[in-house]
Amino acid sequence: MAYVKNTWLTGDFPTTTKLLHLETQYDDAKAYIDANLRKGTALPLIVENAASAPTATAARLYFDTVTLKFYAANGTSFAAVSGVV
Repeated sequence: MAYVKNTWLTGDFPTTTKLLHLETQYDDAKAYIDANLRKGTALPLIVENAASAPTATAARLYFDTVTLKFYAANGTSFAAVSGVV
């Protein structure tokens, strides 16, 4: 079942239908996560290739095609990951 947004307005009373909808959406989300995101090592790690550092979002990885090194971001800057290549 696909996600269907259920809008709650101030003063809405939690009806059985709305509460069951929440439960169903939780079950659907959990099933999706279990099926697609918890595969452990079955999913490949995809690292961005770039000639210069992209925006340093926390935990972002990239491979510098000029220096031939891997870099990881801490949220503000990138640092070379040593011992990889």
